[in-house]
Amino acid sequence: MDAVLFYQYIVIGILVYSGLIVGKLMSLISPEEIRPGERYLIFLQRAFLLAILVVFAFSVKVIAMKMVVIIVLAYSLYVMNRNTFYRNNNYYPIYNVVAVFLGFTPFSLIMLPASLGFLLGIPTMVLNHNKKLNLYLKLFLVFFVFYTASFIIYNNMLS
Repeated sequence: MDAVLFYQYIVIGILVYSGLIVGKLMSLISPEEIRPGERYLIFLQRAFLLAILVVFAFSVKVIAMKMVVIIVLAYSLYVMNRNTFYRNNNYYPIYNVVAVFLGFTPFSLIMLPASLGFLLGIPTMVLNHNKKLNLYLKLFLVFFVFYTASFIIYNNMLS
């Protein structure tokens, strides 16, 4: 496993997670705009999630991983149809799924899913603007555990 490639993956993971921070800052700057724009934020969140899963379905190389992508896509579509998708902590497992898929994505194809992951974080955090700071730290730690573990597994499978 190449150390430079690992550091590049870490930087990309930090950039993906920073979408959550940007969303939190946007909700702090203009809290009065959250309520009128709520349905557009929900639409953006669902659209970015669907785009991420479709991009991952086409970027994953191994057949067994494609089956996992299809199962997670079906589950995510089910979760997206529920009304409480954006209000509770349902974004928590979704961001972990995004972390696993980013770790399984080859480096040559990672920029589009990473940018979509960043964009997914913005409406997610604007909609969940009233969460505590310790939840962000927990999400950050769990995100990087899933992200680095899937990266290591993927690169050991290729060796």
